[in-house]
Amino acid sequence: MQLNRDYKPRRRNRTGRRLWPLYFLIIVGIIVFEQWQNHETEGSWLFRNIRGPTPTPTLGAVDYLATAQSALEAGAKPPQAVQRS
Repeated sequence: MQLNRDYKPRRRNRTGRRLWPLYFLIIVGIIVFEQWQNHETEGSWLFRNIRGPTPTPTLGAVDYLATAQSALEAGAKPPQAVQRS
């Protein structure tokens, strides 16, 4: 019986074993994407709605402008930006 020295045994296709990190990242990406879509309307187990309403409402620039306009219309003198001694 003679042995062939150039013989290479057939290997099974191991594509699934080599690409498992890619499959894992695709599954994680799908889960994050699906959870992110529902994040604003309804809470989810992955992204909880952490921020709630502030306990004290904060004033915006519009409120300051409205107060200044009403004070000017009432005849109040605007304060000086720089006080000279």
